[in-house]
Amino acid sequence: MIQTLITAAKDSRPLFYAAGFGKPKSLVKWDGREVLLRSMDSYVADPYACWVAVNAEEDRDWDLSGKIYENFPAARVIPIPSGVKGALASALLAMAEVAPDEPLVVAAGDSMLQGGVAKHIQQFIANGSDAGTIAIPSTSPRWSYLSVCESAQVRQVAEKRVIGSLATTGVFYFRRADDFYDAATWCLVNNASHDGMYYVSSTLNYMISQSKRVHHLTVPSARYRSWSLPIDFSAQSE
Repeated sequence: MIQTLITAAKDSRPLFYAAGFGKPKSLVKWDGREVLLRSMDSYVADPYACWVAVNAEEDRDWDLSGKIYENFPAARVIPIPSGVKGALASALLAMAEVAPDEPLVVAAGDSMLQGGVAKHIQQFIANGSDAGTIAIPSTSPRWSYLSVCESAQVRQVAEKRVIGSLATTGVFYFRRADDFYDAATWCLVNNASHDGMYYVSSTLNYMISQSKRVHHLTVPSARYRSWSLPIDFSAQSE
């Protein structure tokens, strides 16, 4: 069983309302389908083992839960208050029912990978990875970056700082959900944040420090799409 936790809990209304969308980011459509649902199409391996962290206020005003349940009836939707600082903190709040010894994929609810992630997760499993991330070639400072070895092992992750030629897609694999929980808790306790926000990418640094096997897989940037900003709906930044 591959469990999936989708993070979509940031309050997007101020930014997207100001840009003229009139609805939260999760419900903006790309090619006829809401971006949150496109993310779930891409990242959810087992619809019966899926958790979605959504913004509580957006859910109240726009019934995000109803839209999710209409398309993924077995999903668990967890409303998260707006004051929570980042995807990492949201993920921690959403994983109360996650099986601790089963694999977990944590992915951003405003992105997608063409073709999905199933074969990449199977490769992490075949490689014996304790954790892993899918990366794209990039130089834009909007992403988190990897420093890697020739063996495909990750040596370091830096948020919003270019330390190599590979950026994470925001998709992370953990062999055991409990490993993610321990790493995320460490990040919060030790204030491993960027501009006051806690990112899932930081958990890999803790796992590397614990001598865990952290690997990366690279995909062409054309296969990845992110809609984190209003401008992304008209042009994909590289």
